[in-house]
Amino acid sequence: MIVATLWMLGGLLLAMLSPRILTTMICRFVNPTVILATWAAIVVGTFVNLTVPAVVLLLPNHGGVSAVFHLAQQCWLALHDGASNGVETLVGAVAAIAITAMTAGILISWLRMARERRHTHDKHLGIVHILEGTLQVHDHTLWVPLEQPLAYSIAGRPSLIVASTGLRSHLRSESVAAVLAHERAHLRGRHHLFVRLAESVALVLPWLAIMRASPVLVRTLVELAADASAARTHGRSAVHDALRTLRPHAVPSPALAMATDTDCTAVRLHALATDRNYQPGVRRSFAAYVTAMALPVLPGVLFLCVMALTSCLAVA
Repeated sequence: MIVATLWMLGGLLLAMLSPRILTTMICRFVNPTVILATWAAIVVGTFVNLTVPAVVLLLPNHGGVSAVFHLAQQCWLALHDGASNGVETLVGAVAAIAITAMTAGILISWLRMARERRHTHDKHLGIVHILEGTLQVHDHTLWVPLEQPLAYSIAGRPSLIVASTGLRSHLRSESVAAVLAHERAHLRGRHHLFVRLAESVALVLPWLAIMRASPVLVRTLVELAADASAARTHGRSAVHDALRTLRPHAVPSPALAMATDTDCTAVRLHALATDRNYQPGVRRSFAAYVTAMALPVLPGVLFLCVMALTSCLAVA
């Protein structure tokens, strides 16, 4: 039970500290794709760190996990009485019920958002079919006759980009191309799925800091990633000009728009003003992704190492 408790504490520590870690990475202009992978690993790792120990407590002989940590357990039990099997089973059962409820909540939230996305996507396809020949549709891009410059993307089959004709009258051609490249980067990177997952976990697990902060963090990261992709193709100045010209506008909730809130736009403009190209070498990229995948397990390992060292030194 001690090992399982420390494992859970490691997961809670990770959930508490990770928003600040991710924010620091953004401020230091780390590749947004790497930060996004780090966020996904932390979310999955937090869930695993909170669920697996509860399952282990319910398994006969804890599923053999106690053998893995035999040294730590023996040293710790030399100083402390172990919890009774009844207490372990009760704690495991309560945790399992809570985990089941959380999982069901995330699944229900995900399905609700997926249904909303399909409804929005189908509505846009219906407009295309009804007004076929009236609206311009080219390369999965629906051009609507509006003077206000706007653009947003909707995931689905087929994916759609909605852009106003006002883009062409307010922006130079290179900036218009950068806006469309930005939206294609959202679709290619499946950014809509990341945003949907972030909103689902925040809705169900708002008491965990990383889950509560996920919607804002992920929306910022996907915009930074799409900006970087568009800048590599059309240049930073084209993306910068488009971002300064476009203003936040109402879009369907499942969509991702080029223009976002003021705080996010300020971060994006700052990132575009730097000399970072977000294209490190293969070795650096590999090291960054390995670090991202390893981060979720570090708190639990640290707790176990401290427990083993402290208890064994005391026994000695």
